[in-house]
Amino acid sequence: MLAPVKETMRAVVLGTGAWAIALVVEVVRGAHAEAIWICVVGLLFGLVGVLDIKRRLAKIAKSQAGNKN
Repeated sequence: MLAPVKETMRAVVLGTGAWAIALVVEVVRGAHAEAIWICVVGLLFGLVGVLDIKRRLAKIAKSQAGNKN
């Protein structure tokens, strides 16, 4: 059960990192505010996704610990 969630976490972290890199590139390039905000929103959504997956992993771990007793 944990393997698919961990694979999802890896994908979300990579995507969030890509948004962070894109944000830095756009700021350095002096891009329009719209492009910068798109990167910021992508980064924020990625962080929300990471937090959600961490919460889900903790819930799964707690459930599995309860089943062992």
